[in-house]
Parts: sequence; structure tokens; C-alpha cells
Amino acid sequence: NIATCTFTCGGTLHTPAKVQLNYLNKAGQWSGATFPGLKDADFQQIIESSTVASFGKGKENVTDRSYRDAYAVDPEKFTTSFQLSDSDILGEVRLLLVPDVLNIRSELYKMNVYTAPTGCFKAHVDTPRGGNMFGSLVVCLPSQFTGGALVTRHNDQQVTYDWSSPADNPVQNIQWAAFYSDVEHEILRVREGHRVTLTYNLYHCEGPSLELDMTTSPFYNNLKSALNHPHFLRNGGTLGFACQHPYVFKKFNQSENIPILLKGSDLTVFTAAKSLNLDVNINQYIDANQYINVNQYINVIIFSLI
Repeated sequence: NIATCTFTCGGTLHTPAKVQLNYLNKAGQWSGATFPGLKDADFQQIIESSTVASFGKGKENVTDRSYRDAYAVDPEKFTTSFQLSDSDILGEVRLLLVPDVLNIRSELYKMNVYTAPTGCFKAHVDTPRGGNMFGSLVVCLPSQFTGGALVTRHNDQQVTYDWSSPADNPVQNIQWAAFYSDVEHEILRVREGHRVTLTYNLYHCEGPSLELDMTTSPFYNNLKSALNHPHFLRNGGTLGFACQHPYVFKKFNQSENIPILLKGSDLTVFTAAKSLNLDVNINQYIDANQYINVNQYINVIIFSLI
């Protein structure tokens, strides 16, 4: 349920879209196309001008069409009339995914085409590109296709974005979804038509963080109530909450502004404790369930009651 999750957000631009696409064709000349309303022949020309999409495997980029069957076009080889800055998408993403950050920026990464009957991308996690990257944004251009749903998963929660548009009910709008970089996601098989998306990397901008009002947070109010109870840790003690997202731990030692690195419920726990004037730290522990790999760590938000 997207209304209750903290790792993804999405929506629809309700103004019907006419998106002009210009791309370098296989002859090295510029060709044009307009969404919606493209025919199969138009898509075929775009596909012929693209490359088979790769994906990260360890430190390498590989192609395996049994795992990812898609086509990709690099940003220097196409332009579109769609301008992300003209929409309110980034404002919504900032508010819902990184509310403590004053500004975020996007970087156009690829245009991807998934085409029937085999277009898909099996479950995976995106490769981080830069220390300030916190997530990915997918913008779906209006075209007719069925299948091809984007499924996002994190900590036993699942949110599915179904942007399909069969011929008898064509979609005229741009649709979008954003999610944290560590969120597992997949694109189900496209059964009919062509699914065309623009993908963006999302980054924090350098600068001060915003002070969050925690008074409406259930966690904050429950913690405050517990602290006010005379029998709650009456002799003092330490509480710890395992982080729900992975982080590069050394950054916490280098940063004076820890919250700007935190995501979702981790940010809530940290900020709530800070708001209640508790001594809050983030420590790293070996995950006992992964004892074979001594490099497998989890981060824990801890705060002490004296």
C-alpha cells in the first residue's frame, strides 16, 4: 500500500501529455516521434537506434537477456520535450522520501524500451552512482502496452505500479515512480506493445538539513509516552533499533549532519530521539545471521537513558 510505505512514491501528471522525442537513428541522423500515438514501425526505428540494455553485476556491466530484456538509449543520443523541472515530481519526491533535505537534483540516466512479448527485468537493486545518490526515478511516457508493471519491495512490503494502457483504454498521461537505491524492484514481462521510460538518478544537494516537526509521528509520541512512564527503564539503559536501510558506515563518522543520510523509518527514529533530547548514535554490528561473511554488518540507531 503506497499510502503507508516509506520507501517509494509515485503518481500521475494529470495534464494529457504530448511528448516530442528526437533521437539519433542508426544512420547517425536525427529522427523524431511523438507520444502518444506511435506505431510499431516508429518503435522499431527507436529500437534499431538503441543498444541492448546492460545491468550491474559486481563491478561489471553485463548483458543477459534472460535476466533483462530491454533496449537503452544514452542521454546524449536523444532529447525530449518533457522537462522534469516543469513538473512538481521532484518536489513530491523530496517531501515524501527525503523530507529533511532542502534541495535534491536529478540526472537523466537512460531511456529504456521494453517490448512485447519478452521485455522484462528480474528482481534487482540499483547500482549507486555517487555518495549523494539516494534513489531512482522512473518516468513512463504515454504509449500502449499491457503487462510491464514495476514492482518494488522492501522489508516484506510491496508496492506495484501498473502503467499499462491497452488499446481500448489508451493512457494519455505521464506516470512516475521513485524509490530508494537499496529497494528491490523488477519489471514484469510486457505482454503487448512497447513500454518506454526515462530513468533518472536522484541526489542530495549539499547544504543544511531541515528541522522536522515530529509531534505528529506515532513513534515520537509513543517514545515520549514511554519516557514519561515512571517504570520505563527506571535505572536507565540503552535502546537500539536496527536500521531498515543499508548505509556506508564510514560516512557517519565523517558527517556532522547524520540525518541527511538516513531514509524512511530510520530518519524517523533518529529525529524523534533527537527531538526528545536523547543522546543518539549510530553503531555498526556484525549480523549474527551472516556469520560466515565477516563483512556483513548492520547499522543500529541507539540512544541512552541515564
